[in-house]
Amino acid sequence: SQFDCAFDSDNNELDGVSEYWVKGKDNTSFDFTGGITGEVDAIITDVWVDPIEGTDNGNLIGNQNNPFLTIDYAMGMIYPTEDNPITIHLTAGEFSPSNNNEVFFIYMLSNVNLIGQGEDVTILDAEQSAYGMLIFESSNNILRNFTITQGYHLDDNFGGDGGGILIYNSSDILIEFVIIYENYSVSNGGGLYIDYCDNIVISHSKIQNNQGGLGGGISIADDESIRLNEILISNNTANSGGGMSLHRVDHGAILKNVTVVDNIAHDNGGGIKLYNSDPLLHN
Repeated sequence: SQFDCAFDSDNNELDGVSEYWVKGKDNTSFDFTGGITGEVDAIITDVWVDPIEGTDNGNLIGNQNNPFLTIDYAMGMIYPTEDNPITIHLTAGEFSPSNNNEVFFIYMLSNVNLIGQGEDVTILDAEQSAYGMLIFESSNNILRNFTITQGYHLDDNFGGDGGGILIYNSSDILIEFVIIYENYSVSNGGGLYIDYCDNIVISHSKIQNNQGGLGGGISIADDESIRLNEILISNNTANSGGGMSLHRVDHGAILKNVTVVDNIAHDNGGGIKLYNSDPLLHN
């Protein structure tokens, strides 16, 4: 098999191509032991992205001294595995279509971490071109130290859910020190939508000024284990569940030191709307 970018080693059993290039339906795996080649060799170390000084065209390195320009290009160049996860380091700056030709939505691969320099200095701005980020049938991700804003999700294969971040059928996801701000979805979770997931942890983050149909700030459904710790959910708007909506979520959901304030619902549940849910609340 030949791809634009592939990991081709001396051991065919270890060879492969990242989910960026090919992903099987329902996590179907592929067998490349018969051989695989790529126009360029995939990177198996951490990479850096700089929206001001970075370069994509012809850049096969992506290290701190030769950073990529866009997150999308970096995703296509790396080969992360469970045994060798890869961190994409984001410098300070604005990652947006108008500033560095960033492509949205950002599609997260399994075993990839996206780490910025701080919520106030690393800004992912979709400029309403699409929703901000998709984590679909993924595992082992860390999102840290950035703001994601101006995601805009209308109706599509995911029903218009998750204006800022959409997490579906995924596990072992950590989000910390992230601001989800001024995003919009036509359906569930203006800022963040989480559905059919396990072991999701959101910590020391803010979900503010988002708008959605159900769950203006965050909407969670059918999840086995989710932890929210030290979260501010404020100034979000929805038809129901202005700040948050929980749908068929039981004791596997633990909310500790979560502040829900100044949210608006046009119908019901200005702060939190619960449907067949029984989360554990701690202060």
